[in-house]
Amino acid sequence: YFGLFTRIEYLSVYISGPVFLLFAVTLFPRFFFELRFGQQIVRIITGACVLFGAVTLVAPPLFFARYTMLPFQVCIVLGGGLISYSVSRAALARQEGALMFLLGWIVLFLTVLSDILGSYRLLSAEFLLPAGLLVFLFAQAALLAIRFTGAFRRIEHLTARLEVQNRALEESAAEQGRQARSFERFVPGAFLELLEKQSVRDVEAGDAKMRDMSVLFCDIRGFTTMSEGLGPEASFQFLNDYLQRMEPIIESHVGFVDKYLGDAILALFTESSGSTSTSSAGNGSAPHTDISGDRALGAALVMRERLRELNVERAARDEPELKIGIGINSGEMMLGTLGSQNRLDTTVIGTPVNMASRRESPTSVYGCAILISDFTVNGLRRYADVPMREVGTLLVKGRTEPSGVYEVY
Repeated sequence: YFGLFTRIEYLSVYISGPVFLLFAVTLFPRFFFELRFGQQIVRIITGACVLFGAVTLVAPPLFFARYTMLPFQVCIVLGGGLISYSVSRAALARQEGALMFLLGWIVLFLTVLSDILGSYRLLSAEFLLPAGLLVFLFAQAALLAIRFTGAFRRIEHLTARLEVQNRALEESAAEQGRQARSFERFVPGAFLELLEKQSVRDVEAGDAKMRDMSVLFCDIRGFTTMSEGLGPEASFQFLNDYLQRMEPIIESHVGFVDKYLGDAILALFTESSGSTSTSSAGNGSAPHTDISGDRALGAALVMRERLRELNVERAARDEPELKIGIGINSGEMMLGTLGSQNRLDTTVIGTPVNMASRRESPTSVYGCAILISDFTVNGLRRYADVPMREVGTLLVKGRTEPSGVYEVY
């Protein structure tokens, strides 16, 4: 067993050299590899020590004890010098833990040199390597403690920064949400969907799409005379109260208000696919049908009923009765944006829009609240059986054939 134990002893010594060197390189790689030949020296020393270890496995003990120990000791001296120089540079650069590593390494390296010189009887000293190794291990324990403490402090600092950034992101997201909701007051989200835009920031002047829709015009009769008696502030209060009652009805029927024209409302209802579903009439909402004319007429009927409720409240306050006129038409029309880079507005244009406006105007002549076109009547499904009668025809400028006008009562 003597030969086996000798091989193990020499092999452990030869392996320890590159282990210490690579350990130092791992801790402070920049200060090793910044040297002109630092990387090459590390590879040469590591390769030589691996070669010496391989020799111990195959050569007779007397051979490797005589011919490999001196080259190994030279490699140890060169590697120790490289470690001392590189870690000294790291300590001067105030690299974390470099000074503690350097102090432990100097003690270990001096004990190694002392033992090497003692083996050649050039120095009379005790075998000091175990003591130097113990000091080095204590230094590394202190180094690891320093690095762990530093890492923990950095984690705490990063956590605090992340919390601040998360709060900032949450506040930014909330602000963006508030801005988006504010934008929707001026540019409806449904309008953006019809233009196939993700955000109001994507909208440019001239963006337009052709859509098959129904358009609803609603106007308060005699509002000009009424507003003169109310005054500016009271007129705005009255209009806001009135519009806040009517706009939710349009929205509940899957429509949206394109714009307010003083006391008038221009609302749009689009076609969509899907099954018919109903909701509570007590909420003022109606079936979400897939026909735009059904949606528009359903909204008009509820708006008329809501006006009756409002007039009951006004009568209790000895205020005059309100009357509205609603005109509905269906067809293909163009919706888009008009204006310049500094000022944009959404709008809808086309003959069906003009015809809807022309149907709202005669409501006062016929003494009714709702007039719709034959184009809308012919497309009705759910409200096809609503009581209505044809009251006449209307010829719109630009068309050669008159269009039928129906009163819904």
